[in-house]
Amino acid sequence: MSELTLPLADADGRPIRYFNNSEIQSWKWCRRNWELAYHRGLEPAYEETSGHLHIGNLYHTRLERYYGFGEDPLADIPEPLDDAQAKDIQLVKIMLEGYLEWVAETGCDEDWETVAVEQHVAVPFGEVLGRQVWLRGHLDLVRRARRLFDSVN
Repeated sequence: MSELTLPLADADGRPIRYFNNSEIQSWKWCRRNWELAYHRGLEPAYEETSGHLHIGNLYHTRLERYYGFGEDPLADIPEPLDDAQAKDIQLVKIMLEGYLEWVAETGCDEDWETVAVEQHVAVPFGEVLGRQVWLRGHLDLVRRARRLFDSVN
């Protein structure tokens, strides 16, 4: 994952405020949750090791390895810690096998090359209450066409 070097203050020395989509969605969903997580910097005492988030993260990191490093996404999948994780891992394997099969059948990757994975981006948004505000995010996958057109008619 590439990291950006972002300015901490504007030209006048005032701190720049950065927002990302997760923080904005947290504010919209529950302002108390936003305050605890983003304003006070608190984290949950316990993190789930199975379930939807676990499945999504595992699938996501496997595809990052595939597109970013050319590695087999089915290789070296961690051993489950319990029965719930075993079910999650089995599901992720089925999803990955299905995805790879679809890619092979359709050839959907043939005309594309990977430029970057997990690319961080930031853009100035404007000034709010005398303070510069930037929006931050990351792109899971940046690709470009190997060729734009086979022929021009």
